[in-house]
Amino acid sequence: MPLLTRAALVFETVVSAGSIRKASERINLAPSAIDRQILNLEAEMGTPLLTRHARGMTPTEAGKLVVDRIRAWQGEDQALRGEIEMLKGRKGLVRIGIMECFTRTVLPAVFRRLEAMHGATTLDVFTGGTARIAQRMLAGELDLAVAFNMPGDLGLRVLFETALDIGIVLRPTPDLVRKGALARSDLQGRHVVLSDRSLTVEPIVRAMMERMGLNSQAIARSNSIEAIKSLVMAGAGVGFLTWADVCEEVRRGDLLFLPMAAGRATEVLSLTGRPPAQTSQSASALSAILIDTLAGIAAEAKALPGAARG
Repeated sequence: MPLLTRAALVFETVVSAGSIRKASERINLAPSAIDRQILNLEAEMGTPLLTRHARGMTPTEAGKLVVDRIRAWQGEDQALRGEIEMLKGRKGLVRIGIMECFTRTVLPAVFRRLEAMHGATTLDVFTGGTARIAQRMLAGELDLAVAFNMPGDLGLRVLFETALDIGIVLRPTPDLVRKGALARSDLQGRHVVLSDRSLTVEPIVRAMMERMGLNSQAIARSNSIEAIKSLVMAGAGVGFLTWADVCEEVRRGDLLFLPMAAGRATEVLSLTGRPPAQTSQSASALSAILIDTLAGIAAEAKALPGAARG
């Protein structure tokens, strides 16, 4: 039972983004539909809520009051959901958006720690790419988000952030294990398995390959990190991912992760959350566990031979 109408959520996104165009990109809604929602809300309030100017939009005094109340209601909505879950015998509800690569390893371990330390908690888990997770955070549908390359202009609270090297992911062979790092010549002409443009790593890897002058052939593309890893394990080609994407497979010996000897590039892994007033005790507890877990992954990555320090 949402406390907020779609028009209210759209209005809050426009204010946070600063323009209808940016809001459209964040919530995947046509600018004309956004404009209609704003006009309907202004008609309902009986006063202009936004001042339109060349570089975007700013809220009027009435608009500031409305957006402040919307954000307060988002917190009340979360509190209400938590209270209802408590009535149902659960300690609380936490809504989390998380990248696919963390769902098989990090998520179960984090949930077990949460239950052991804080009692029964309900997790509402959404898995998707950064853009979809960001949309849901802005719409007030998530409490926490674990994602790569989260845009920094969304007004979200950054709870943890680290830069991770993008490395070469391969099927292990004795000669590669001995190398310790790969040079441009080792990659020239190889088949590669790449992400498609729906993943934020795609433009970073594309730019890195262009800087290195690689003429490697893309044998496959996917919007799924799991699919990329499966294809690499099957011998289709090499991939470009971070330690966080592949650490479990490397530990099992199914994949090899090697740093680049040149042309280094990074992705930023972050945990973001809502303002403190909109954060439940269960969400705060989960965020503390996630920070500890992600910091451990980052420390592992920095300790790898050939990894960038600092």
